Amino acid sequence: MGLFFMNIFSKILIICLLLASLTGNAQFLTDEKSRENTLKGLDLIYNFEFEKAKIILQPIKTKYTGHPVVHLLNALQIQNEFVPIENHPAAYKKYLAELRLCEQRAKVYYKNPTFKTEATYFLLASEGLLALSNVYKKEYLAMGVIAKRAYGYFTESQKIKSQSSEFLFSSGLYNYYREAYPESHPNTRSIFYFFDKGNKKLGIQELELSAKNSVFSRIEAQTFLIHILVKYESNFKKALQYSSSLYSKYPNNPLFLVSEIECLILNKEYERAAKLNQILLTKTDAVSKTSAFTFEGFLEEHYKENSNQAKINYAKAIKIEADDRHTTDYHAMAYLGLGNIFKKENSKEKAKAMYKECLKIAQYKWITEQAKLQLNTLK
Repeated sequence: MGLFFMNIFSKILIICLLLASLTGNAQFLTDEKSRENTLKGLDLIYNFEFEKAKIILQPIKTKYTGHPVVHLLNALQIQNEFVPIENHPAAYKKYLAELRLCEQRAKVYYKNPTFKTEATYFLLASEGLLALSNVYKKEYLAMGVIAKRAYGYFTESQKIKSQSSEFLFSSGLYNYYREAYPESHPNTRSIFYFFDKGNKKLGIQELELSAKNSVFSRIEAQTFLIHILVKYESNFKKALQYSSSLYSKYPNNPLFLVSEIECLILNKEYERAAKLNQILLTKTDAVSKTSAFTFEGFLEEHYKENSNQAKINYAKAIKIEADDRHTTDYHAMAYLGLGNIFKKENSKEKAKAMYKECLKIAQYKWITEQAKLQLNTLK
């Protein structure tokens, strides 16, 4: 799904690899009050209540000056405040600086056997997010260099996976995306050649257990399950269960609103999707606008049966510049919708053109299958 994307192997190494480390043995990790306030602060970040989050997290940052947790929390807040982060140059520069500081501080801790477990997770998180920034910029070679280095820390973390359900998150992501990502991105296969094989079925099982049983990894496990179930598995019913859970807890988060509307549409719950999309249409950021116009076009086409208005909304979505992480697949959905409408109108050449544009960028399995099927009927 454009929303969570999440071009993935590197994102094994996101927020909850920080949080998974809270099961270890170190000063910060055994500080119950700081742990509780960190969770409260992260909940506020997820709900896009950034000023409140700063207030909650400031005592932790003051108390643990010099600790990698400070810089990772800073990076996570910046990443959520500026979406997509790579499209905001000043914020992006600061974001990368915080990740590098996190990495540097974690390397110091890593040298001390007492803090090695904790440091491993902060190294995974910082290096993973740095690698992911290269993915967003399509700098795959640089991504591969960092990911290969991070892989060593990941392999080490697997030795202690059985100690806590928190470790299931990173393991589940690796097992699934190690196989799925190079399948959908053939140009990265040479990079993944050097990594151990994964197991998609096991990966889903581990993420489901993490979403159900973990404390700190639960939210991220749900977001990735939605992405997997929609993009690769076409299991829309199960995806809706997770999207509804997230949206009900974090109603201010526009990304979770996008996810909820998409899953409602894919489950043909059009009435509720239409109501929520009216909220999304009021937002002004590019991700919300692109997805809202796409969803409105889909609803006009399939629910309201107004083809002319559907074409207008699809066209509005396509005019907004796409980014690979959040909205490219919504452009693909819009091209598919336009192709379907032109086909119904017996404008075969226009329909073919739309389906071909769709297939150039589509990554969702269900979109690709439909576009190919419809295009074949026009030959």
